[in-house]
Amino acid sequence: MRIGILFRVLLLFFSAYTLPVSACAQVNEDEETIEERRSRADDLFQKEDYTAAMPIYSGLLANSRNSSDLNYHYGVCVLYASSDKSIALPFLQKASRDPNVDPEVWFFLGRAYHLNYQFMSAMKSYQQYKSKAGDKQITKRQIDNQIAMCKTGNKLLRTITD
Repeated sequence: MRIGILFRVLLLFFSAYTLPVSACAQVNEDEETIEERRSRADDLFQKEDYTAAMPIYSGLLANSRNSSDLNYHYGVCVLYASSDKSIALPFLQKASRDPNVDPEVWFFLGRAYHLNYQFMSAMKSYQQYKSKAGDKQITKRQIDNQIAMCKTGNKLLRTITD
């Protein structure tokens, strides 16, 4: 009988001691600020680790749906990390409506259209990118080659018959 009471007292003591410690540990893990999450996501984005950055941007975007910058970054992540490239289009389209957004959005929007066989829209986005980006970026992204591929793809789609 005394062993049962002693066991209950010890169990109650250890439960009372460990419960607050584990609760504090969970709170500390979740205390990462929005700025810290954004910084972590931006670092992953710069390293082109789109798969790791995508869920972080998704969480940030849930709190700020109208942010053109977050839509741009999330759209790029989806473009490269998801097998369904069409999912990226609405995010990149929304970002491209902001005149202050990074001009790179036009390249990635063009790429998203390109990968979704929307070659005319892709060419327009690539042309927009050419008008906003510097010569170094245009050369790096091979914009003229991208436009030529879209023209070829458009011709091929017109000649396809069932």
